[in-house]
Amino acid sequence: MQNLLQLAQAQTTAALANGALQPIATDSCWLEDQDQRFLVRMLRGWRAKHPSLKAHGPVANPFQPYDPRLFVADAGDRHLWLLNKFPVIDQHLLLITRQYEPQTQWLNLADFEAIASGLQVIDGFAFFNGGPLAGASQPHKHLQLVPLPLDRDCCQPLPLSDRWQAALGGDRTALPFQHAIAELPNFLGLSAIQAGEILFETYQKLWVQFDLVVDGDRPPAYNLLITRQWLLIVPRSRESHLHISVNALGFAGALLVRDQAQLQQLQDLGPLQLLQTVGC
Repeated sequence: MQNLLQLAQAQTTAALANGALQPIATDSCWLEDQDQRFLVRMLRGWRAKHPSLKAHGPVANPFQPYDPRLFVADAGDRHLWLLNKFPVIDQHLLLITRQYEPQTQWLNLADFEAIASGLQVIDGFAFFNGGPLAGASQPHKHLQLVPLPLDRDCCQPLPLSDRWQAALGGDRTALPFQHAIAELPNFLGLSAIQAGEILFETYQKLWVQFDLVVDGDRPPAYNLLITRQWLLIVPRSRESHLHISVNALGFAGALLVRDQAQLQQLQDLGPLQLLQTVGC
């Protein structure tokens, strides 16, 4: 797993050449809201180029079978790494289960062991969209991992990094939506199994703050955000507002809009208000 990023880079080059990888072109800008900068990307004619795709992706399960031209590496017995076929961010990796598991299930220890193995070798941002209301585009369980920083023009790894830190310090107004956050110990020198146990135990403890136990019935819609330093859970009430869809990236400070009109709507509303509306 030491060469995961190099494997992803090599596979990206090959997949671009053979057409398996179809990046989504965007233009980016920064919106400021209450002294907070948000990275906003706007689609550049993507729908016109992909008329066969719906807003939430292909109807068929793209992971069974997966396109071998997008395969990057194995991740233990139950998971594997693929390139995201339609990336907005470079080196966007998907961690999928080999056998079908629903995206609406609780994450388990094996999921966290696999994502920990990726975070140990890539200083990145891992996230999970728990169900359609949380922005999940596919029902087959998959986590996602992108390298940090999200944008070279940002002085923070994530646009909302400072607010995450403030929330850890007890400032409940830093993230103006329902959430649970915890600081993570350094797990880089541990085995993937040990690191996965740390992430899973943190995940379990945070759900107790919502009076829920990671067992039995499926969880409510939520986003999970993980870096090497933090783990954050955000319950969701709706997938979009003003037709602006929000997934876990939104709660890291990165949003996607369709066109100039939608960008203006977002600017008028304010990104923080958007997150409050789609959160709880």
